[in-house]
Amino acid sequence: MSEKAPIIINDDLFLNTVSCPLKFIHITNDSLNRDTSKLYFRQRNKLHIRDAISLRFENCRHTSNSTKKAFGETTELLKEETVAITGAVIQQDKVLTRIPILVKNDKKLIIIQVHGKLRKQSEGDEIQPGIKKRSIVRYLLKAAYRLDVLKRQFPDYDVDVHLYFPNKHFKSSIDHLHLFDQASFFTRKKIKRELLELFTKVRATKAVEQIRQQIPIEQSHQYFHNESVSSAIEKIKLMIHQPHEFRGIDRHKSCKYCDFRLSRNESTEGCWRQFFSSEDINHTEKHVFELIGHGNSAESENGTFYQEEAEFSRGFDSLEKMLHQNIATIPILNRRNLQILKARDLAVPSLWIKQSMKSINDLKYPLHFLDFEAATYAIPMKKESRPYTPVYFQFSCHTLHQSGKMIHTEWLDLQDKTIHPHREFVCQLGRIPDIFEGTIMQYSPFEKQGVNRLIADFKREQKKYKKELEILEKIRTSRTDKYEHRFFDVSRIIRDYYFNEYLKDSLGLKQVLQSILKWEQSSEFSDFFDSQVNDVLFGEKGEEKGSKTFDPYKNVKDSDFSISDGSDAMNAWLSYKNGLMTDEEKSAVPEVLKKYCTLDSYALFIIFKHIKRFTGLLDSEDYILLNRNNR
Repeated sequence: MSEKAPIIINDDLFLNTVSCPLKFIHITNDSLNRDTSKLYFRQRNKLHIRDAISLRFENCRHTSNSTKKAFGETTELLKEETVAITGAVIQQDKVLTRIPILVKNDKKLIIIQVHGKLRKQSEGDEIQPGIKKRSIVRYLLKAAYRLDVLKRQFPDYDVDVHLYFPNKHFKSSIDHLHLFDQASFFTRKKIKRELLELFTKVRATKAVEQIRQQIPIEQSHQYFHNESVSSAIEKIKLMIHQPHEFRGIDRHKSCKYCDFRLSRNESTEGCWRQFFSSEDINHTEKHVFELIGHGNSAESENGTFYQEEAEFSRGFDSLEKMLHQNIATIPILNRRNLQILKARDLAVPSLWIKQSMKSINDLKYPLHFLDFEAATYAIPMKKESRPYTPVYFQFSCHTLHQSGKMIHTEWLDLQDKTIHPHREFVCQLGRIPDIFEGTIMQYSPFEKQGVNRLIADFKREQKKYKKELEILEKIRTSRTDKYEHRFFDVSRIIRDYYFNEYLKDSLGLKQVLQSILKWEQSSEFSDFFDSQVNDVLFGEKGEEKGSKTFDPYKNVKDSDFSISDGSDAMNAWLSYKNGLMTDEEKSAVPEVLKKYCTLDSYALFIIFKHIKRFTGLLDSEDYILLNRNNR
């Protein structure tokens, strides 16, 4: 049996443990099964930004990805009189930090941290002590930990802290700035000048030193209130030997944002089930944080953490009272009350569709269930672009004809790194069968906004982009006079006119899809999961096929990575475009990206398919199917 690796306090473990000591147990247990050898796409893109900033420093040296190797390399590099070390690793006893860039000049050290938050020129070049902005305070706490570790190792050195942010007012004067590390020598000076303007240096030493002396209450659990960073580190050291001996730790409002609160798979229990006795609660998995709408923070601050203990809004403490309202929509407050009713095992509808849902019967075919994927990045890819200008790199469209025929069209930018995707993106959009006819179905206004944004962008050079503008204008405008639904937002009708018993805290596409799949699985309608639906959602080897969880996005994966949301997709494509992928990844990643985007557009069709068959039952009243347990 292999010996258990010693627990080392690092940046991540320190910050998480200070926010809640129970995270220490979860993180250290997880670390035994975590593969630390892989550098995932989001991390690669962050390091890419770090490397862009490192170009401003003389004698800049890069360390290995491996923390162990980087520690040895850092030790050797710090023997030089002047050096800038990217990925510097400092370790003292059981305490370790990895610093994005560490600059040494004789007996002076500078911690360089890189952050993605845009900064205005009016915010100044120094962060003052006492700042209360939550995101900035978290950056400062991370720096305070790093400063403390450095001071332990180098007590006689002066240490400053500089934070770097993208400049909100920057506009690139060259194309392909994101390929700064692959540019020719001829353009090196210009690229360096661009990057100097792109990233703003902000001095933060005094503010960091203040936080080092006393960790802000807003960033810490009461277990660490009034502690210095150094004393907090010593407390965490004791946890290594006595990990379960915590006192005074209870549920708190910050649990809402914790990844460990709920079980993440069938083999593990969530934090609350492990550590908090709930004998009087029948539904310990239903927390107030999953109640939709506002009021969750007030509930938790008052010591209410379970849905069955939450208060009803406006006195609507029964289904009958809500039905008696007889209003055109299902308000958020009513949705919240329905969740509380269900948590108390009281009557709720299994399905509730308002009369106004009949509007989907007036949509003109073909219906184009369209999904765009866009990337935003701190380093602009195109001349005249600012940081985080959206770049549309992929789409999937399922076109449904009135006959029932379905055609799937997709496109993913896999062009050379130096080719900006928008021209080809628009050209491929124009090739979707019958795209200029019928209705474009979207979830949120994102696709319509994307078309408008592209039109505005191309109009800056109308002669050059005449063909693209013609395509976009034809997509934007219906050929049928006075047809108001050229772009139809499915999220709006779900928000106003639809409820099922499995809906939780969000009306987002993925959450609504999962609730509908769960509803259909337990319904009397056995024809919903035909072979096409099963194949597209779950595939032939879909692990979730026929399961109760029904999350098709769990199957969008390769052996080494998964793509479960737009952020994952964005970072995968950015890594491809930034030249940060291996040849093996270049072969595997596109197929996973295509499957993800296909699921998004097909999810729209599934939602439509589900609600469409009930609209024929709507007349002068809502369609209400009572919960099976309350018939």
